[in-house]
Amino acid sequence: MNFPLPDGTYAEVRYVADELGFRAESPLIPTPHPLPAHAIEQIRIAEEQRAQGITWDQYGFRVNRK
Repeated sequence: MNFPLPDGTYAEVRYVADELGFRAESPLIPTPHPLPAHAIEQIRIAEEQRAQGITWDQYGFRVNRK
């Protein structure tokens, strides 16, 4: 699908529906910045803790100490 832009050019947007869901694809759609390295490391640590069965309460205290 093409949409006219204020400068007279057209923006092309493709709509896709598949196993990933329904989404629009276009180089004009903004994308988020990549996560910083420290955030990726924190996610890795959290996944590792979750795999070990470690859980935390809403105050940040470990619930199931062994």
